[in-house]
Amino acid sequence: SVKNRGEVPAPFQVVAYRDSSVVFDQWFEPLEPGNRTKLELGVSSDRVEIDPNWESLDVRRQNNVYRTDDIVGGIEPLKVKFLTDIEDPSRTQLFWTPVLAFNDQDKFMFGLNLHNATIPLKKFEFSLTPLYSAETNRVLGFGRLSYFEGKSAVHLQTRRFTQYDNNNTSFSQELIYTRTSLTFEQQFNRRPSSNLSSQLEVELAHIYVDETETRNQNPELNGPVSFKSFQHNGQSIIRYSVEKTGLVRHRAVIGLRSYFGDMTDPNFSLFDKQTRNLAEFTYHGKTAYMKGHDIHWRAYAGMTFNQYSPYTLSSFGWRGTTDFTYDYLFLSRGFTNSEVLPRMVRGDQGALFNGLFSNHFMTTFRADVELPKVKFISLFAGIGLTKNYNFFYPSLDDREFILKGDFSAGFIVNIVRDGISVNIPLLNNEILSGRQNIGNMVSFVFNIDKFNPFFLARNNVK
Repeated sequence: SVKNRGEVPAPFQVVAYRDSSVVFDQWFEPLEPGNRTKLELGVSSDRVEIDPNWESLDVRRQNNVYRTDDIVGGIEPLKVKFLTDIEDPSRTQLFWTPVLAFNDQDKFMFGLNLHNATIPLKKFEFSLTPLYSAETNRVLGFGRLSYFEGKSAVHLQTRRFTQYDNNNTSFSQELIYTRTSLTFEQQFNRRPSSNLSSQLEVELAHIYVDETETRNQNPELNGPVSFKSFQHNGQSIIRYSVEKTGLVRHRAVIGLRSYFGDMTDPNFSLFDKQTRNLAEFTYHGKTAYMKGHDIHWRAYAGMTFNQYSPYTLSSFGWRGTTDFTYDYLFLSRGFTNSEVLPRMVRGDQGALFNGLFSNHFMTTFRADVELPKVKFISLFAGIGLTKNYNFFYPSLDDREFILKGDFSAGFIVNIVRDGISVNIPLLNNEILSGRQNIGNMVSFVFNIDKFNPFFLARNNVK
C-alpha cells in the first residue's frame, strides 16, 4: 500500500525490479494528504520503489523503498561512511566519527560515534558513542534513540561514567553511575511566519549507582576489606520555555526538577523530606539592532523544597557538583584535585559569576554590553540575594535563615556566546573583603550541548 504523508496531493511513480531489471513502471493519480491506497502490481519482484528518478519534491525518501526478498522488507544493503552524507534511500546508512573525550574522574577517553543522521534529517535517529578510559580501564560512553514527528520528539538516552573516584592511605571509594532517561518534547507555534515559539519538555530518569569502598586495614588482619553497594535513584524534570525573536529578543524558562534518593530503600517515599525538589525561573533578553554593542540581560530565581542537602543553587551555573546526575564530559563531580574544573559550568543556572550558593532560595540579575569593535568582550554588572538554612543551628526543625546580598562586576570573554566563555569578576564582596582574589573567582562556561550537531541542525530549521 502507498500513503501520502505530505501536505499536498501529487501524482507518483512506482517502479518494481527483479534482479536489478525493471518489471513494472507506472504513474498513478494523485492521493490526497493522509490517504492510503492499495496497489496490485501483478508481477514478481524483489524491490519496489516510489519515484526512483527523484522527479518529485519528496525530501523524506527513506520510506520510498520496499524489499520483498528478505523477512523485514525495509532493510537495504548496509553502507558505512565517515561523518555523514546525503540520504540514500537504496541503502541502510551507518556513519562513524572518532571521539576523544575527557573528564576529571575518567581522564582521557577515546572511542567512536556511530549514527544514522543524514541530509535531509530523518524521523528516526540513533547515536551511540562507546568510550574507553585507560585511567579506569572501563568501557563508558553515552547513546541516544530519537523519534521526531512534526513538532513532537521522544528521546531515549543513556550515559555511563565514573561519578566519584577517591584514593588515599586509609580507604578508596569509587562510584560509577549509569543514567537512563526518557524525554518528551512538544513545540508550539513554531511556524516560519511567527516570531513566537514555545516548548514543553518532560524528562524521567533512572540513575543506577554502583559503589565500591575498600578500607586498607592492617595486613596482619587479613589486609583490605571491600564493601559494595548499589542505589537506584530517580529524577524528573519539567520545563516550559517561551521565546520571541525580533529587534529585542526574549526567552523565558520555568522548570521543576525533583531528585529522589535510593528507591530500593524500604522506607523510600516520593514525599520524603530527603527528596530534593527545585523550582526555577530564568529570563534572558538581548537587543539585536545596535550593530556591535548589543546589550544582554539575564534574571534568575530558584527555590528548593524539603532540601536537607546544602548548596543546590549556584550563581555559577549547573556543574558536576550541583547536578551530579549529568555528565558534561569536562566537568568534575565531587572530589577533585583540580583548581579549574570545579569552576567550569554549563552557564544556564544563575546569572552571576561570584560563587553564590544557596540551599533554599536565590535570585540574581545581570546585564552585559558588548564593547564596540571588540564584540567578543562584554562588560557586566549584577546583583544577587540568597536565603540559606543555617545548618549549624542545634535543631533541624528550628533552623534559622541567613540572608546574604552580593554584587559582581567585570568582563566576559565570549569565544562562543552561551557556549564557551571566560568570566572574570573584578569587583564583588569576596574580592573587596580580601577573602578571595580575582584569579580564584574566574569561571569558565563550556556548554557542550551548544555544539551538538544533531540538535543544531534541527534547531536551525523551522
